[in-house]
Amino acid sequence: MKNIELKTFLNSLNTVKNLKGAVFAYAVGKNINKVTSTLKELYESREYDEGFKLFQEKRNELLLGFAKLDEDEKPIVQTTPQGSSYEFEDEAEVEAAVNSLVSEHQEAVDAQQVLDDDFKTLMDEDIDFEIHKVKVEALPQDITGAQIASIECMIFEE
Repeated sequence: MKNIELKTFLNSLNTVKNLKGAVFAYAVGKNINKVTSTLKELYESREYDEGFKLFQEKRNELLLGFAKLDEDEKPIVQTTPQGSSYEFEDEAEVEAAVNSLVSEHQEAVDAQQVLDDDFKTLMDEDIDFEIHKVKVEALPQDITGAQIASIECMIFEE
């Protein structure tokens, strides 16, 4: 299993965590705790360049300054499948200002890119992760085929 696959496994575990059955629930709970702990350690180990933190603060201030405001003088936020962002009057003007800021902080941006690449490499590494397994007989009666497929790595037959 790769570090990056832990997130998917955790999502799968969360889809079955409310199914009944003591043995099954125990295995799911043990795995949720172990995966959560491992992911927490991974993300806490992620490094951020100090200069990049300053760049991010300035970038956030810049974007807030360009944001359209509602009647209460609060920035208007638009939500898309890619995430949330402020709504702007002139996207091209905002892009030019951000590009200028990136140029001013290019060294920090490049340093952060190296750290991000290192983290991606870490997330792509194979790990020796011991999954708490459960016998097929201990699966809940109401578990679906899709749920079984998503947690198949923790099911064994004798």
